[in-house]
Amino acid sequence: MTATYFLLLAGALAANPIPDNKSPIDSLTYTFGGGGMLLAGGSLTITKEGKVTYFYSSAPFTNSGGHVVQKSWNLSKEERTELFRKLVDDGLLEAEEGKLLFDGIRVTHGRWYATLAANKVPDKALAHLRPLLSKADPVTWPEKKKEVVKEPAAKPDTLTYLHYDFSTKADGDHATLIVTRDGKVRYVRQPPTEKRIESEWTIPAKDAEALLDALLADGLFDLEDAGRDKFPRHMIDAQVGRWRTNFFPKELPEKFSKQLMPLLKKADAEFWK
Repeated sequence: MTATYFLLLAGALAANPIPDNKSPIDSLTYTFGGGGMLLAGGSLTITKEGKVTYFYSSAPFTNSGGHVVQKSWNLSKEERTELFRKLVDDGLLEAEEGKLLFDGIRVTHGRWYATLAANKVPDKALAHLRPLLSKADPVTWPEKKKEVVKEPAAKPDTLTYLHYDFSTKADGDHATLIVTRDGKVRYVRQPPTEKRIESEWTIPAKDAEALLDALLADGLFDLEDAGRDKFPRHMIDAQVGRWRTNFFPKELPEKFSKQLMPLLKKADAEFWK
């Protein structure tokens, strides 16, 4: 009994691992036609509980919405698991990044999420969503023969964006540091009653890459999420590959703070002395 308890406890305390292109997904939302906001379109959502929700409007700019379809039903746990497994196995998460702003697929994995451009997702992966779309709206989504295409190579997972936020207390100083992999740095601090302090500059890309790689290697994402209601408050918002996350560690250990401190002091030496 004791051994089992400690195994369960160790699992509960394990850090949220950084997902990769083969990580299982928890939920999915497929938005098409701009989500039916301005043009004909809609969305298909599958929650981690297996609830499927579909919406489509052919003329959202009119009072009637044109041809409107709203459907919802539930997948069994086994059906949801199998569907998500097939999507991942067939390259959903290995799609290239795209530039479409409204037509896309948003997936989650624990506290991480990623957004993919729908036109970059392999057809053989999208084909797994077709039966659900056809079930909800056979007029808009008639049965279509599955096509198999060569999937693009996956990009390596690297920390590409870091946003560190620090608040002394609810009505105290609020400081933000943003570093991107190409070397762009932005710092903002808003004192309670004084004028905002802002600065932007660029560091060599190789230095930015070294900083972000070191933070990743030292286990930045192994920090436990303590919630946003405790002060002083630290917040990490970051992107690894196409995956995004944000969480609130109880504190920022020295091995991380000493790596960020040169940038913080360059921007606001008096505050960070």
